[in-house]
Amino acid sequence: MERGALHGVRVVPNGIPISHLFFADDSVLFCDATVDDTQGVRDILNTYAAGSGQGINMTKNSIYYGSKVKKRDKKIIERTLNIQSKVGFGKYLGLQSDFGYSKKAIFEDVEERIETRMEGWA
Repeated sequence: MERGALHGVRVVPNGIPISHLFFADDSVLFCDATVDDTQGVRDILNTYAAGSGQGINMTKNSIYYGSKVKKRDKKIIERTLNIQSKVGFGKYLGLQSDFGYSKKAIFEDVEERIETRMEGWA
């Protein structure tokens, strides 16, 4: 981000941009849907692979686009990263991880599962 190779996303207009989230052995990278940011992500992944000695299996990865990204740009990004796009991320750790879903709907499901488990408690 300091070099301008990756821009991240801002949760609030004047907030600090978020470029990544890590949990255990999973990572989520955030960037603009541009060729420059895509090349930045590719360079980051290649640097990680070279430094760690770990290969990155791109078939286990996916990309999620904002609603305003053009189809042509999606194809360029997918070709640059050698990655397939998916419709949403599905569930992660039991929570719906698609950004477009209502938080209320996501947490209603969590509340329902907790109540179901608690019914059997003494």
